Amino acid sequence: MKLRRKGPAELWENCKKLEEEAQALLQAFKRLPADEVTARLALARQVVDKSASSYRAMLDFLERVSPAATKELRFKLKNHERMWQDWLTNLPDPRSPGYRALIDERLTMMLDSDLYRQFVGIAFLAAMEAMTRRTPEQFEEHMDDQLHSNIKKASSKLLHDGHYAQAIFEAYKTVNNLVKEKSGREDLDGQELMSTVFNYKNPILRLNRLQSQSDRDEQMGFMFLFMGAMSGIRNPKAHDIVKQTDPIRTMEYLALASLLARRVEESKAQSEKS
Repeated sequence: MKLRRKGPAELWENCKKLEEEAQALLQAFKRLPADEVTARLALARQVVDKSASSYRAMLDFLERVSPAATKELRFKLKNHERMWQDWLTNLPDPRSPGYRALIDERLTMMLDSDLYRQFVGIAFLAAMEAMTRRTPEQFEEHMDDQLHSNIKKASSKLLHDGHYAQAIFEAYKTVNNLVKEKSGREDLDGQELMSTVFNYKNPILRLNRLQSQSDRDEQMGFMFLFMGAMSGIRNPKAHDIVKQTDPIRTMEYLALASLLARRVEESKAQSEKS
């Protein structure tokens, strides 16, 4: 008998249902006292199993949009599941000093995984991949409406007039100026500006609360993204080293500039409360 293939709406509903169940289990886990180690371990196993099911359901949905992105995410999920199972199975001796503290640290790290953030990021790339199947004109029209207002103001006319390299340069010059303005570091520029302002050890502008390792990893990762955008995209365009003739590739550059501009807009000064 041939099994019926689920439609997108059904896949999405299943994904949401599993995510809600995973969150309910996680909230129940957080209510357990720290000294109830056995109960916490048992409930953590349920959270992991339900979360993994939720992620797989999300992948079933995303596979229709981007097989390439889905393949990468399945690999990430497999590695995380292997690590989670190892942490839950190969436990230290309960009689060893600091047993409860070690278990608590493991569970906190495991249940505060940044996997969901990675899923969201690659889901964005999957949407981008799907949009590149449109004609260049359709793609430009759609993406132009989605760009950050400052990037759109700087690059939209250049894009539609076919001045692709200049459109990219103006977009990243805008990102550079937004960082200068918000950080107050008008004395710096380009890569040096980005490494100073978004320094993950002592940032002028922070992109999250910097309270967990995942937060610090995100801050560091975006610091390198901002630095790379200046040295690898803005500077070559400024010196006219790279000729740009592809409108789709141009829009991909502008989409990244738009993301960076939004992160600057959302960032907070180190002294500012979240």
